[in-house]
Amino acid sequence: EVGVSYGALTNTDVISGFASIFGEVFRAVLGSSEEVESHYIGSFNAEYYYNFNKTIGLGGIVGFENIGYDYNDKTSKVTNLKENDYYISIMPAFKAHWFNFPHVSMYSKVGVGLTIDHTTYNIKDGRDPSNYSDETNCMLAFQMSPVCVEAGARHLMGFVELGYGTQGMFVFGLRGKF
Repeated sequence: EVGVSYGALTNTDVISGFASIFGEVFRAVLGSSEEVESHYIGSFNAEYYYNFNKTIGLGGIVGFENIGYDYNDKTSKVTNLKENDYYISIMPAFKAHWFNFPHVSMYSKVGVGLTIDHTTYNIKDGRDPSNYSDETNCMLAFQMSPVCVEAGARHLMGFVELGYGTQGMFVFGLRGKF
């Protein structure tokens, strides 16, 4: 089976959100004239599973996500620095069905792998460019989705997943079975 999906509230969205909140508090306490605007697009994913039987499937997940930050001067509203984080995740995954009827099934899935984070900077003020060089890092990728439901025709189904990780807390998409 092959699927495509969109996920909201990924682990990087949640962590960045908390970091933004704490950053705003510290900037307010310190009297900084800088404010940060964050832009999230969520996670776009593709999946493949080989089902050994009606219960167990093994496969993989590939995902893409982008988070951007604009560092602005509060007084002039001029953007001084733009930062973009591009995440590509690759995870082997395991899927177990609770029940599997012809037009509806319920399952859980887990995936663990690697995320490549590429960060780029666009400097628009007098900051030292050597402090903002583009960088690439690797980190753990994971998705734990304990409650997932798919429904539809025998070979084309829509699905909704609730969980946490690289794909998001709320994931929905289409899956083709052949």
